[in-house]
Amino acid sequence: MECYFFPYADSKHKVSDHLIAKGIYSFSSKTEHVTEASSSTDAIPYLTLNYSADTKGNFTDATIPPTPHNFKFEMENGITSYAILGLIQRYLDVDWKELVPKDASTRNDIIIKPLLTMTVDDTDYPIIGAFNTIPAIPEGVLE
Repeated sequence: MECYFFPYADSKHKVSDHLIAKGIYSFSSKTEHVTEASSSTDAIPYLTLNYSADTKGNFTDATIPPTPHNFKFEMENGITSYAILGLIQRYLDVDWKELVPKDASTRNDIIIKPLLTMTVDDTDYPIIGAFNTIPAIPEGVLE
């Protein structure tokens, strides 16, 4: 699926009209140990963004081949809940299968705080984001 990157104008509290880069995104899960000392495993959801970047992950010229950037959803100690996975499943048509318990309900998603915490893969760098069901792409970008 295609994705578009725009800077957020803090002073205006909105997404800028300036397109930084285009890329693609995908969701997946990896089986990982719950803790380093534990033998039990969990399926951990990931978001992968593919875009042209330098060695530090900063956006670069579109002539450079895209590279994958993996973001692990922090389910245990983070803010992310299974209800957020339900929202992603519903609005982005992601089939989590083994990640969403069969009894998880997303019928009350209006009162769910749509926050998720992710960690840049192989680092301790956290990213806290909000899942927004209202499109915020500036007009004319997809033309």
